[in-house]
Amino acid sequence: MEEQVQESTRLSDIPVFAGSELLAFGVSQMPPNIAIYTYVNGVNISPFTGPGNVGAVLGDAVITDQQGNASGWLYIPSTEGQYKFLTGEIRLTFGDSPNGIENCKYISESILMNHGLDLVDTEQGGTISLRRTEKFRTNPEGSSGDVNTTQARLDPLAQTFVVDQTRYPLGLFMTGVNLYIYTKDDALPLAVELRPMSNGKPSTTEYFNGSFVLKQPASINAADPTAGTTLATAFIFDHPIYLTPGEYAFCVTTKSDKYQLLSAKAGDGKTVKQPFAGTLFKPQNTGEWVGDNTEDLTFVLRKAKFETGSSTFTVQTKALNNLEFNRLRLLSTEVNFGDTAGVTYKVQTTQAGTGLASEFKEVAAGDLAKVIGRQRAREIGDIKVQITMTTKNADVSPMLDKQLLKGQIFNTRILPYSADVSDTELKPNHGTARSRYISKVVSLDQDFDSTGLEVKVDVNRKIGTDIEVFARVLSRNDSGFSTGIKGRPWTRIPLVAPAIKSFAGVNERLFTTETYRVLEPGLTYQNTANVATNASVTGTFKDFSQYQVKIVFYANDPSILPKIKNLVATSLL
Repeated sequence: MEEQVQESTRLSDIPVFAGSELLAFGVSQMPPNIAIYTYVNGVNISPFTGPGNVGAVLGDAVITDQQGNASGWLYIPSTEGQYKFLTGEIRLTFGDSPNGIENCKYISESILMNHGLDLVDTEQGGTISLRRTEKFRTNPEGSSGDVNTTQARLDPLAQTFVVDQTRYPLGLFMTGVNLYIYTKDDALPLAVELRPMSNGKPSTTEYFNGSFVLKQPASINAADPTAGTTLATAFIFDHPIYLTPGEYAFCVTTKSDKYQLLSAKAGDGKTVKQPFAGTLFKPQNTGEWVGDNTEDLTFVLRKAKFETGSSTFTVQTKALNNLEFNRLRLLSTEVNFGDTAGVTYKVQTTQAGTGLASEFKEVAAGDLAKVIGRQRAREIGDIKVQITMTTKNADVSPMLDKQLLKGQIFNTRILPYSADVSDTELKPNHGTARSRYISKVVSLDQDFDSTGLEVKVDVNRKIGTDIEVFARVLSRNDSGFSTGIKGRPWTRIPLVAPAIKSFAGVNERLFTTETYRVLEPGLTYQNTANVATNASVTGTFKDFSQYQVKIVFYANDPSILPKIKNLVATSLL
């Protein structure tokens, strides 16, 4: 009979918490003269929020003005308890109640990107984006990130357009839209947002992140009846938005009925040029879109035109408490276009002690940068990342979001292999090795006591690295150790298959299954050490009912480490 246990820890099981951040914020189209409260992932952080007035401090009340606008500063803390937030998409919610989002009547929301590699689904809203589409929420319960808790709002004016596959096979980057406004309101603003299409109609539940642009009347150009001219009003997005070939819509929203926009109908002789096939959807406020194929708004889509070639810029760390490290991993999420457009990275670090900067070394996002010796992160620019963006096509560019550019530094504590260090690991309370994995204690059922142990483990043993496997056991009849199995010394388990150790060279992904085994009398022992003073049982024990496994790691260079996975320990009769 066999008793088997599998021990493993996945990186995804280890929580990673977001760091603290100080941000400026602005809220618009809320009710006038009300206090607003700030939530992060549903947690009230209003004590860390303050208005932007001179002399104001965090914790002061934030009040909307006569137009329902407010601005200020918020500090996202990173402490224990309720103010500790996981990395990812941090949802900022502004509402009118201090007693939870569910009690808010009015809500304004946005997403803060606080993560790096492999946490962004770039397929959003029928196109490719580094940020998820924003969801509308009129119900304060649930989360606006949830489709089933979003509800349709009042219908805006919407104009669809098509990014032509023949003309733009790789798509294009849209930077904004120009509208021609005949009359405007004296006080209420006008806004534009870009939406994906859903079943041939503009979406009623989401819009593209960064496309919402709000303009106050003072920034809007209205028609000049005397001159008989109407100047364009440019609505510029927060960042260029990539659109794959297909159909999209821009929507015009306002709380005023005084705005009039220029349009043209087919056959009226006023249509000058219609480069984008589309449909005009006029507000119905019934939840159903009704389109008019004979009329279009007068508009100009603003498209980015990129200079071909490469452009390089550098980002660097700010001043930090003196941190020392010997491993660095760059986290970045980007979108490339094959051999047409892409991003490359180079990293420079600073040596601890001497303060000398290394050469810039190329590194791929998600991989460990080659670091030799101990480095520091203390002064401004101790760590620099040189980013080169290249494109061969004037219509597209690789996408990179600075909010998604992060770095992880590690202070790895590991020693080179030596017989002296290895021998200290035979002691009950461990030895001088700095890196080890210890399994939980496995207890066998009655009548299943064993005399042997086998350990199978997948090993990635690179140049200059090694592992050793140890085990300790305790007999069911042995009551002589006051601390139980924790008082027992360890036994080194020999490798039996393959015949010699496997080596992966410099390959991070090459694992080989190795089998370690010890049979009777290898685990036979006497309880002559660490015996409780009142113990009456002494003797020799040939079987055991409990066992524990330990893996000890060694490396000559702390930036090049051995790895294991799929550890399986089996007791043998």
